[in-house]
Amino acid sequence: MDRQARTLIAVAFLTLAAFLSADLLVQRAPLNAWLLPGVLAFIGLIFVWLGVRPERDSSAQDEWAETALTPALAEGVQTAALLRAPALEASVEAEAGDDLTMIDGIGPKTAEALKAAGVTTFAALGEMKPEAIAEALRKEGGRAGGNLDTWPQQARFAARGDWSGMRRYVSGLKADQTDDLLVLDGIGPKIADALKAAGVGTFAAVSEKTPDELRAILEGAGVAVVGSSIETWPRQAKFAADEDWPAMMRYIAETKKAGGGEEG
Repeated sequence: MDRQARTLIAVAFLTLAAFLSADLLVQRAPLNAWLLPGVLAFIGLIFVWLGVRPERDSSAQDEWAETALTPALAEGVQTAALLRAPALEASVEAEAGDDLTMIDGIGPKTAEALKAAGVTTFAALGEMKPEAIAEALRKEGGRAGGNLDTWPQQARFAARGDWSGMRRYVSGLKADQTDDLLVLDGIGPKIADALKAAGVGTFAAVSEKTPDELRAILEGAGVAVVGSSIETWPRQAKFAADEDWPAMMRYIAETKKAGGGEEG
């Protein structure tokens, strides 16, 4: 291998090392991710040295480079690449964050608001107090669910990967959980109490009932329903269960414009 060839190889290795280093700087990669560019730079410097050292026995030098140096360097590059891959993968995953919608009570819009506030992982959510979560959501235009107090504990289960423990925790809470049905247009305190007494205490439960079924429950409890807003309760409740509050408000406005929606 002549001096010109060694110089070209040195330039190629050093250029590749510089390119990877710039990429890692942009990604703010961890230290162990720098092993590959370090190895490449080391190889480049070796070929620089081979290129500038005095020529002696050219054939012996070429034989040594091909039989001893090249396999060792190739193995070093392969090892460095294998070590760098998990580090970069972990870096990308950390940047993307966790899927916060796996927390019961957090929908896509709430998850987006939390991530906009810098809360991107289960671990970060698990370290927050409910008041701090509510404040973060308020600043980002999000809305807290009725079970916000449970999010940190759920997130701690999720951060540990204890999904069965999280399900048991959520199931135990849901046995007594209810939503604030008063946010549904047309439902007052007496109607809300009657529905909860009949086991229809959540948005999801109301959304699964027909207007006639809701009316029968209220008539059985001796609660009068004034107006036609009961016809809209299941759909309102579906929007509320999905945390799609803007859509719910538009729906209420449309139904009122059409002549319905008085509170009973």
